[in-house]
Amino acid sequence: MMKKTIIAVVTLVLAFGFPTYASDMVGGWSVTNDITIPENAQAAFDYATKGVEDVSYDAVALLGTQVVSGTNYCFLCRVTDSVTNEADGYCLIYIYEDLQGNSVIAGTQDFDMEMPASLAETPEEATPSAASTSETTMGEKNALSNAHQYLNYTAFSYTGLIEQLEYEGYSHEEAVYGADNCGADWNEQAAKCAENYLNYTSFSRSGLIEQLEYEGFTAEQAEYGVTAVGY
Repeated sequence: MMKKTIIAVVTLVLAFGFPTYASDMVGGWSVTNDITIPENAQAAFDYATKGVEDVSYDAVALLGTQVVSGTNYCFLCRVTDSVTNEADGYCLIYIYEDLQGNSVIAGTQDFDMEMPASLAETPEEATPSAASTSETTMGEKNALSNAHQYLNYTAFSYTGLIEQLEYEGYSHEEAVYGADNCGADWNEQAAKCAENYLNYTSFSRSGLIEQLEYEGFTAEQAEYGVTAVGY
C-alpha cells in the first residue's frame, strides 16, 4: 500500500472518528498522522496476534491509541489467508494491552478502501448480531458495544456489568439490554474473576466464594468459579 494511501486512511479516521464504544472512555483516542509503528505498539500487536491460525495479520499503520486501564491500539492491517497465502484485503484490528504487558485482540473489522464510512462502525456493528435491529435504540447499541469491550478487559457478573454501564451514564434499561445481549457465560465470568483474584492475592475457598458473591455473582456461579480454578 502506498504511503499516501495510508495517510489518507488516517485522515478518514480523523474525519469519521473512532468507534462509539470508545467515545466516553477515560483518555479518549489520540490519532496519529505518523504512519510509523512504535516498537512498543508492534510488540503488543505481535503478542496479540501470534495465536491466530486461519489468517495472518501484517500491521501497516498505527491509526490511534487510547489510554484506559492499559492501552488500546487501532491498527490498519493487511490480511493474508494462512492456507492459500493469498491476500484477503485489509482490516482494522483493535488490540488491548493491560498494565502487565499482556495484549489481546479486542475486535476486528473488515475495511473496504472504497467504503471509508465503515470506519465509524464498531467491530460488533460491522458484523450485526440478532440484537442489532432497526428497533434497537442508539443508547442500547452503545451500551452493548461498551459491554463487549468491558468483558474483553476483565470479568464481570451480570449485576456488576449493569452497574458499570449505569456508572458510564447509560439508563438502567440500556444497561440491562447490554448485559442481556452481550452473550456472556456468567459461570465462565465467575471463573475468570476467581482466577484474576488468585493472581493478585491468596484466598481461602470460602473467602473467594464470598468475594465473588460481593462482585454480584450468584451463589451457584461463585461455586462454579472457585471449582473451575481448582478449589
